[in-house]
Amino acid sequence: MTIDELKQKYSGEELTSTSGNKKLNYEVFSPLFQNLFESKVVYYERFTGIVRLDDIRIDSNNFHARASLVFLMNDVRKRYKPISDHWEIGSDWAYLRLVGNGIAAYSSWMIWPDPEFVAQVEKLIKADRIKEALNLTVFAE
Repeated sequence: MTIDELKQKYSGEELTSTSGNKKLNYEVFSPLFQNLFESKVVYYERFTGIVRLDDIRIDSNNFHARASLVFLMNDVRKRYKPISDHWEIGSDWAYLRLVGNGIAAYSSWMIWPDPEFVAQVEKLIKADRIKEALNLTVFAE
């Protein structure tokens, strides 16, 4: 399942609602985690980069995964300590919604899970075209 396929199947209101419909969000967003590009997503929180998600746990209440940095594109906030080798991300389904072509967790992180999107961003990073890669995320001009 991809974001574009979700947009064909569900209404904009269903995908972007902040109403906290846990059951609907589970139905809508959980399939996105079943077809990741090499278990990777583009990730934004205190930095933007590509992270690998391991130990993905999905149930009808929430999802959790262990994240580890693969490629750093930028560090949007001054850090007083380095980015951890790995950390946990997750959310109650009620707090997720579609923003553009990504999934945002209320007041937290945002990810872009589509396999083709992640591969495209990774290709740009490897070609040292970081600004172009960032422009595909929340930094779109």
